[in-house]
Amino acid sequence: MQPHGAIRRHVFALWPEGTSNMQAPKKSGAAARQPRTKDRSSEQVLRSANGFIVRHYPFGCLGRSPQRLVGESDFWIVPVFLTSPGYGAVGEVGLVAIDARSHQVVGATERKQVNRAIKHLKETKRDELELVAPLMVSPETIPQRRLGQSIQRNT
Repeated sequence: MQPHGAIRRHVFALWPEGTSNMQAPKKSGAAARQPRTKDRSSEQVLRSANGFIVRHYPFGCLGRSPQRLVGESDFWIVPVFLTSPGYGAVGEVGLVAIDARSHQVVGATERKQVNRAIKHLKETKRDELELVAPLMVSPETIPQRRLGQSIQRNT
């Protein structure tokens, strides 16, 4: 098995900054009803990756679009994205490598590096993120608004 540093070097060479595929393939007909083995495997890999991501990275990070790499080692690479309500995927902030057979994490971007990438994205996309922030409705404010409206109608 390769050391984690070798995996990181190999992985980052595959995904230069800003080149991730965010589009999930659409399925129709029989393919949508009966997932292929590869599809089920990629779903299991994504669950494993997201389990790792939510335990090790800041809130708002999620994995997406696993890609299988076959060579001396057989593993999946899952890009990690910073997400924001109302905006969606803000940008890629790291990678997680998952063993294809055991579905165990074999390597990942260091948390410090993910934090730096998040900070950079928040700075560079600040204006775009602030535009969608006022449009977001907090669940805590919905009952207060409804209560206030019903009181105003009755008076």
